[in-house]
Amino acid sequence: MLAGIGAWFGAFSISYIVFMASLFGIVAYIFHRQSQSAFGPYLCLSAYTFFWYQIL
Repeated sequence: MLAGIGAWFGAFSISYIVFMASLFGIVAYIFHRQSQSAFGPYLCLSAYTFFWYQIL
């Protein structure tokens, strides 16, 4: 999934997207307190946020 996001947005944006996905994962952990969670939804959410941030 990360390779597809990198191909779509470019190699420079991968570091920002992974950083935002990590922050979204930390926030989700604080609110839900699950021991394990998939990282893919947070990557999708951060790519979506980055996409709209680029447009605006």
